[in-house]
Amino acid sequence: MGMRNDTMSRRQDIYRDAVAVIRQNYATDLTVQTVAHAIGTSRRQLQRVFEEVGGASFRTVLTRVRMENASVLLRETDAPVATVARQVGYSQPAQFAKTFRRLYGAAPSAYRTSPRPRVAASHPLGAAARRPETRHIVGLGQRANVVQVATNPL
Repeated sequence: MGMRNDTMSRRQDIYRDAVAVIRQNYATDLTVQTVAHAIGTSRRQLQRVFEEVGGASFRTVLTRVRMENASVLLRETDAPVATVARQVGYSQPAQFAKTFRRLYGAAPSAYRTSPRPRVAASHPLGAAARRPETRHIVGLGQRANVVQVATNPL
Protein backbone atom coordinates (compact mmCIF):
# COMPACT_ATOMS: atom_id res chain seq x y z
CA MET A 1 0.00 0.00 0.00
CA GLY A 2 1.45 3.36 -1.04
CA MET A 3 1.92 6.53 0.89
CA ARG A 4 -0.86 9.11 0.77
CA ASN A 5 -0.23 11.97 -1.63
CA ASP A 6 -0.51 14.64 1.07
CA THR A 7 1.98 12.75 3.26
CA MET A 8 4.45 12.45 0.40
CA SER A 9 3.94 16.09 -0.52
CA ARG A 10 4.63 17.17 3.06
CA ARG A 11 7.78 15.05 3.17
CA GLN A 12 8.98 16.55 -0.11
CA ASP A 13 8.40 20.02 1.36
CA ILE A 14 10.42 19.08 4.45
CA TYR A 15 13.21 17.73 2.25
CA ARG A 16 13.25 20.84 0.04
CA ASP A 17 13.33 23.13 3.10
CA ALA A 18 16.10 21.10 4.73
CA VAL A 19 18.25 21.15 1.59
CA ALA A 20 17.75 24.93 1.37
CA VAL A 21 19.02 25.30 4.96
CA ILE A 22 22.01 23.11 4.12
CA ARG A 23 22.82 25.14 0.98
CA GLN A 24 22.67 28.39 2.95
CA ASN A 25 24.62 27.16 5.98
CA TYR A 26 26.90 24.37 4.73
CA ALA A 27 30.01 26.08 6.13
CA THR A 28 28.70 25.96 9.70
CA ASP A 29 28.57 23.05 12.12
CA LEU A 30 25.24 21.71 10.87
CA THR A 31 23.57 18.73 12.50
CA VAL A 32 20.32 16.93 11.81
CA GLN A 33 18.99 18.49 15.01
CA THR A 34 19.86 22.09 14.06
CA VAL A 35 18.33 21.73 10.59
CA ALA A 36 15.23 20.02 12.00
CA HIS A 37 14.80 22.85 14.48
CA ALA A 38 15.28 25.45 11.73
CA ILE A 39 12.46 23.99 9.63
CA GLY A 40 10.15 23.04 12.50
CA THR A 41 10.28 19.25 12.45
CA SER A 42 11.78 16.53 14.61
CA ARG A 43 15.24 15.08 14.19
CA ARG A 44 13.82 11.60 13.55
CA GLN A 45 11.28 12.85 11.01
CA LEU A 46 14.03 14.66 9.14
CA GLN A 47 16.21 11.53 9.10
CA ARG A 48 13.30 9.53 7.66
CA VAL A 49 12.61 12.20 5.04
CA PHE A 50 16.22 12.22 3.86
CA GLU A 51 16.19 8.46 3.41
CA GLU A 52 12.68 8.20 1.88
CA VAL A 53 12.59 11.31 -0.31
CA GLY A 54 16.27 12.01 -0.88
CA GLY A 55 17.57 8.46 -0.95
CA ALA A 56 20.60 9.52 1.07
CA SER A 57 21.43 10.41 4.65
CA PHE A 58 21.61 13.95 5.97
CA ARG A 59 25.40 13.61 6.29
CA THR A 60 25.75 12.45 2.68
CA VAL A 61 23.77 15.42 1.35
CA LEU A 62 25.71 17.86 3.53
CA THR A 63 29.00 16.38 2.33
CA ARG A 64 27.93 16.62 -1.32
CA VAL A 65 26.99 20.28 -0.94
CA ARG A 66 30.26 21.05 0.86
CA MET A 67 32.37 19.26 -1.73
CA GLU A 68 30.64 20.91 -4.69
CA ASN A 69 31.30 24.31 -3.15
CA ALA A 70 34.87 23.30 -2.37
CA SER A 71 35.44 22.34 -6.00
CA VAL A 72 34.30 25.81 -7.08
CA LEU A 73 36.57 27.50 -4.53
CA LEU A 74 39.53 25.38 -5.58
CA ARG A 75 39.00 26.29 -9.24
CA GLU A 76 38.21 29.97 -8.80
CA THR A 77 40.48 31.09 -5.95
CA ASP A 78 44.10 30.74 -4.93
CA ALA A 79 43.17 30.15 -1.29
CA PRO A 80 45.22 27.42 0.40
CA VAL A 81 43.50 24.04 0.70
CA ALA A 82 43.31 24.47 4.50
CA THR A 83 41.43 27.74 4.01
CA VAL A 84 39.03 26.16 1.52
CA ALA A 85 38.46 23.35 4.01
CA ARG A 86 37.46 25.85 6.71
CA GLN A 87 35.30 27.84 4.27
CA VAL A 88 33.18 24.77 3.52
CA GLY A 89 32.82 23.63 7.12
CA TYR A 90 35.77 21.37 7.87
CA SER A 91 37.91 22.13 10.92
CA GLN A 92 40.42 19.41 9.98
CA PRO A 93 42.06 19.94 6.57
CA ALA A 94 43.20 16.30 6.48
CA GLN A 95 39.62 15.06 6.83
CA PHE A 96 38.54 17.50 4.12
CA ALA A 97 41.29 16.26 1.78
CA LYS A 98 40.40 12.62 2.43
CA THR A 99 36.70 13.24 1.71
CA PHE A 100 37.48 15.33 -1.38
CA ARG A 101 39.82 12.65 -2.74
CA ARG A 102 37.18 9.96 -2.17
CA LEU A 103 34.54 11.94 -4.11
CA TYR A 104 36.65 13.51 -6.87
CA GLY A 105 39.41 10.94 -7.30
CA ALA A 106 42.15 13.52 -6.77
CA ALA A 107 43.68 15.48 -3.93
CA PRO A 108 42.33 19.04 -3.68
CA SER A 109 45.65 20.55 -4.83
CA ALA A 110 45.82 18.20 -7.84
CA TYR A 111 42.17 18.89 -8.69
CA ARG A 112 42.89 22.62 -8.69
CA THR A 113 45.64 22.28 -11.29
CA SER A 114 44.07 19.55 -13.43
CA PRO A 115 43.02 20.62 -16.94
CA ARG A 116 39.36 19.63 -16.48
CA PRO A 117 37.09 19.27 -13.46
CA ARG A 118 36.72 15.65 -12.45
CA VAL A 119 34.25 13.61 -10.45
CA ALA A 120 35.08 10.01 -9.71
CA ALA A 121 33.11 7.95 -12.24
CA SER A 122 31.90 5.52 -9.60
CA HIS A 123 30.50 8.28 -7.41
CA PRO A 124 26.69 8.71 -7.27
CA LEU A 125 27.05 12.35 -8.34
CA GLY A 126 28.22 11.14 -11.74
CA ALA A 127 30.34 12.97 -14.28
CA ALA A 128 27.54 15.41 -15.14
CA ALA A 129 27.60 16.80 -11.60
CA ARG A 130 30.25 19.35 -12.52
CA ARG A 131 30.86 21.08 -15.80
CA PRO A 132 33.46 23.84 -16.32
CA GLU A 133 30.82 26.52 -16.87
CA THR A 134 28.90 25.80 -13.67
CA ARG A 135 29.23 27.93 -10.56
CA HIS A 136 26.38 27.71 -8.00
CA ILE A 137 24.41 24.87 -6.48
CA VAL A 138 20.69 25.34 -7.02
CA GLY A 139 19.31 22.06 -5.78
CA LEU A 140 19.59 18.35 -5.44
CA GLY A 141 17.86 15.81 -7.62
CA GLN A 142 14.70 14.18 -6.26
CA ARG A 143 16.65 11.20 -4.92
CA ALA A 144 19.77 13.28 -4.16
CA ASN A 145 21.81 11.35 -6.71
CA VAL A 146 22.60 14.36 -8.86
CA VAL A 147 23.61 17.83 -7.79
CA GLN A 148 22.06 20.35 -10.14
CA VAL A 149 24.09 23.49 -10.76
CA ALA A 150 23.55 26.68 -12.71
CA THR A 151 25.73 29.55 -13.87
CA ASN A 152 23.52 32.17 -12.21
CA PRO A 153 22.95 32.23 -8.45
CA LEU A 154 19.37 32.16 -7.23
